[in-house]
This record gives sequence, structure tokens and C-alpha cells, in this order.
Amino acid sequence: MSGILSQITALLVLLNLVAACLARANSARRRPVGRVWLLLATAVAGLLLFLVKIDGLSAVDLVLSLSPTLSVLTCGLMLHGYSEKVFGRPLLATRELTLWAGFVLCVSVPLFASVLGFIPIDLYAQGYLSSWVYLIPVGFGACAAWRGCFGLAGIMLGVLAAKLAGLIPTENLFDAMTDGIAFVLAVVIGVQHAAGFVKRRRKPNVTSCQT
Repeated sequence: MSGILSQITALLVLLNLVAACLARANSARRRPVGRVWLLLATAVAGLLLFLVKIDGLSAVDLVLSLSPTLSVLTCGLMLHGYSEKVFGRPLLATRELTLWAGFVLCVSVPLFASVLGFIPIDLYAQGYLSSWVYLIPVGFGACAAWRGCFGLAGIMLGVLAAKLAGLIPTENLFDAMTDGIAFVLAVVIGVQHAAGFVKRRRKPNVTSCQT
């Protein structure tokens, strides 16, 4: 079962792209089709993307070639995006998305700094050896649940479950918490939310000047 999480997440990445295209095309129709048809269409597309191979590689394999290990955090965000596009029901609130991005950045930046030698300790190796690493998802998940962010708390629980069940291709707990795709998405979400915050702060000032 090792690596099955990465395969499922890679498929979800592709399904999000397919769902976004179908939802956009559906909104342009005079008579949009129902969400059941969108679900069936994405399901068929998912089977094709997973099964059809060219030169021995499927679309899922191509995604995994970019990031061989995909984390539970990426999987959770992809489930959120798919649910929002197909069912119209996002799994994470805006506040939870902000916390999701913050968590990924707080985990990823020190790891990258350690790999580049800016920190005199191999943090990634601690994911194999040290039990204190488990305190990161446990503590953040408990804090998220306390603040009412139960979707995010569920993702943190998934991090521990994936590690204990051997669903990630390595024995490193950090690989269940972050990856390259998660880092890029966290930066994008962080920039979007920061821009929205600045825009909301500037809007009252503009209104007062006009009055």
C-alpha cells in the first residue's frame, strides 16, 4: 500500500483540472447540466487518466514525476477543490484555507532552509527518527479543532493515519505534511488572501475620500 496516497492525490490533481474545465464550459451553456452529470464526467475522465498509458506512462505518472511524494495536505486541498467544483460544497472555509497555507509554509520553509544548509540540523532526518515531529500535526490539529476548523483538524488526523497505515512511500512523517505542490499552492493562497486583506483595508479609505 506504500505510495497509494501519492497516486490518489495525483489523480485528484488531474480531476480538479478536468472539473474546472467542465464547470466553466457548463456555465457557458444556455441550459447547464446537473451536478450528477459533472460527477459522472469527471469519474470517466479519472478512469481514462489513470488507465490510459502512452509509452508506458499515464497522466498520473506524469504528475508523480514532478513530485513523487504527495502529502495528505495536498490530498485534502484537492478534495476541497473537487467538492467545490462538482458539488458546490467546499470542504474548507476561507479561514481554514488560510491556516492550511500557513501550516504548509511553516513546515516547508524550515525544511528547505535545512536542506540548503541555513540551519545546522537535518530537520528532514528528524521525520524518520524523532517522536517530537508527531507533536506538529497533533498540536496543530488540536488547535484547529478548538477554533472550530474541523475540516483542517481532520486533515491533521489524516497525516497521522497515513503514516501509521503506511500509505506514504517513505517512513518520514514530513512527507505526509508537505511536498513541492503543496508549497506552491500555499504561496498562491497566501498571496491571494493577503491581497484580499489589503484590498478590504483600503476600501473604507477610498470610500471616505470620495464622500
